Amino acid sequence: MPAVVYAFAVSLQAWRTAATEIERRRARAFVIGFVIRDISWSATYGYLTLLWLGQVQPMPNLLLIYSIGTLVEVPLIVYGILSAQLCIGTMALRCYLDLHLHKHLESRST
Repeated sequence: MPAVVYAFAVSLQAWRTAATEIERRRARAFVIGFVIRDISWSATYGYLTLLWLGQVQPMPNLLLIYSIGTLVEVPLIVYGILSAQLCIGTMALRCYLDLHLHKHLESRST
């Protein structure tokens, strides 16, 4: 449980302190992914605890709740990582093309 709280706190802090829109978008995807996962996993483990204590009846869709948390979290985190990588790659390509175009224009003018 402490790792869950720590992951959420770190991603929330990253969202609040992000300097650029890209960093905010990535951190926001992480926060949303962790929150959905943590809610579904907490509900599942809480229900299993109550089931073990004999307070509730077995629920047939319990694994579905657990799985939904993971199925939503993973794409959001992948989106956060890939969107940042794609933006970095795009900026590098733009810098390369600008430099190449600048050299080409200089060679034509002389």
